[in-house]
Amino acid sequence: MEQNFTQSSSRRKSNYQDQLTEDLGVDVTAALAKEKQRKTRKNDRQLKIEKSKSYKLIKFTTKWMDRYFLDGIIGFIPIVGDAITILFSLPFLYVSLFRIKSIPLSMAILFNILADVTLGLIPFFVGDIADLFYRSYKKNFRLVTGFVEDDRAIIKKVNKQAVFLAIAVLVLSVVIYYLIVFIFSFFASTYEWIWSFFN
Repeated sequence: MEQNFTQSSSRRKSNYQDQLTEDLGVDVTAALAKEKQRKTRKNDRQLKIEKSKSYKLIKFTTKWMDRYFLDGIIGFIPIVGDAITILFSLPFLYVSLFRIKSIPLSMAILFNILADVTLGLIPFFVGDIADLFYRSYKKNFRLVTGFVEDDRAIIKKVNKQAVFLAIAVLVLSVVIYYLIVFIFSFFASTYEWIWSFFN
């Protein structure tokens, strides 16, 4: 009985495909089969990325750094805190470059990292307070998830902004350099001023 049902089901499927080929033409049927294969490959790729250690790491990092404000707390340590922020952000770049293999996505992630560092370097705790609300890890995780889940809106937006992001990354790099120079200069001047009282 079960075997007859299976054979009947296979026959119906075959008849349906034959009828579809006859009605729409071989090209359309081939295109549908190709699209089905593409979706299967996409789903397999998505599962592979989501099960990878690097993806689990960025998910864990996002939770602790942004949801529990660890990024903002670490940021109160001048320069060292921002260096730690960069260190914890590296897995996001790894996933975008070597798992998803997208240069525009990597640019978007790098921009968010550098924007976070720039805010953190603004002196007199102004930047550290602003940094609490920027949430770069959350933004980067949303971008990565968008690419993994094939969110067309996110992918289109990131790809469209690729050139702007590349320029913005260069600008932020220069700004960060001058902020670090200013901070070192400020601490050196402050140290010399304090030391002058003892001489």
